[in-house]
Formats: sequence, C-alpha cells, structure tokens
Amino acid sequence: MKLDIDLTPAEIRKEGWEALVSKLGVAKSLRFLLEYDKGHGDYTVLRREIFSGQTLGKILEEMAAEGVVPEESLQPGVPSGSERPVFDLTLHPTYYGRGFFNITGGFDRFVRREAGSVKLRLGRNGPEIPGRIDRKANKNGTARIHGGAKLRDWFQKNFELRDVVSVDLGSSEIIVFDKRADA
Repeated sequence: MKLDIDLTPAEIRKEGWEALVSKLGVAKSLRFLLEYDKGHGDYTVLRREIFSGQTLGKILEEMAAEGVVPEESLQPGVPSGSERPVFDLTLHPTYYGRGFFNITGGFDRFVRREAGSVKLRLGRNGPEIPGRIDRKANKNGTARIHGGAKLRDWFQKNFELRDVVSVDLGSSEIIVFDKRADA
C-alpha cells in the first residue's frame, strides 16, 4: 500500500477525480472543477504589497486571534513563578466584536484546568461580570475566556480596535482587565 506522500501528482489527480465523481457525479464534478483556475501574477510581488509595513509578530497575532495558529509562540517572555501573571491582550476584531479571547499559551498555566464559571472584573476596581473558561474551543487546549455581550460592550466603550488590554491572571477565581500602565 502506498502512503499519501508516495503518490505522484497524476495519482493524486486520479484519486481526487474518483472521489469527486463518487460523491457528486460526473456533471457536478465538472462544474466544481470549472470554479477553479491556477491564477496569474507573481505571488512574491503580491505578498510584498499585501504585507508591506507589517511585522511577522503582528501577522501571527492576527492569525492567533482567528485561531489559525497556536498562541504559545507569540509571547516569549512568559513570567516565572515569582512574577505576576499579567499579559497584554491585543483587541483584534474577533475579540473586540464578540466578547471572548484566548489566553496566550505561556500564560495558560495560570488559568485553572477545569472549565466553568469565572468572575471577570472590568477595570482594576470595576464591576464584576460572570465569565466562562472553555478548554475545548482551541485545538491546543489553551483556555478561551467568554464574557459575552458585557465584556464586548466594555471593550468597545473603553478601548479602540487593536488597543492593548492588561489581563491579570493572579487569581483562579477572578480575571482582572485594566488599561496598560504605559497607555
């Protein structure tokens, strides 16, 4: 038996066509294939235009916010046991507009392992709202914190899109949000 990595391009095309036909039939398979073309142009030039002025770090942050890449590699400065577990959360469109966020991988150890309710304090001395720890949303098992409409509204009232919020994970029972000290 051949492994998938041993297949030639012609064998891959043949197996792909057979899979399409078995699922869609010949006519629908042809219609499906006609939707695609190889494209044109020079991707190297296009890539330079698209990502001009952006750093790799910012691109990776945006990808992590969308769940495309794991977040553990984004912040190399993970606190040691003696430091306060506070990290900077960039309010990417998904977080800003939906009221949840993913814990950066290196800080995940400061969030309790069991899913369930957690209090969210909006500002150092602000009101508390109910939140939820979700350990199934991210493929890598890191925590996603849901605060819903109340967290979303607080983000939008106090910050702009892509602002940075300080997130204090010093307690297993409450997560505290605040403006960054240097903001």
